[in-house]
Amino acid sequence: MTEAALSKKCTTYCRLNNVLVWKMNSESQRGFPDLLLLFPGGHIAFVELKHPSGGGRLSALQISTIKKMTNHGADVHVIDNYEAFKTMVAQRLDAPTTGSDHFLI
Repeated sequence: MTEAALSKKCTTYCRLNNVLVWKMNSESQRGFPDLLLLFPGGHIAFVELKHPSGGGRLSALQISTIKKMTNHGADVHVIDNYEAFKTMVAQRLDAPTTGSDHFLI
């Protein structure tokens, strides 16, 4: 499986489980994780996908970006296989949510 195929499977899984998902392509913010996930209840997670063969490595910029994000409390994951992705999503779907009463329309 290619990284692109893994990304497609992961985004499909999110959509089937009521998790909003966006593929991030940020030219101005290189090193940003590949996927942004928004779970029911408002929890946000970021996922950096790596080639399922295990050959993908984080660049120095990706390591630095992920470290900055986690230091600010972001939920960031580096994932290289579909089963790990499904487990991470399922754990967050099972977690209690606080919800939000703030809406902008």
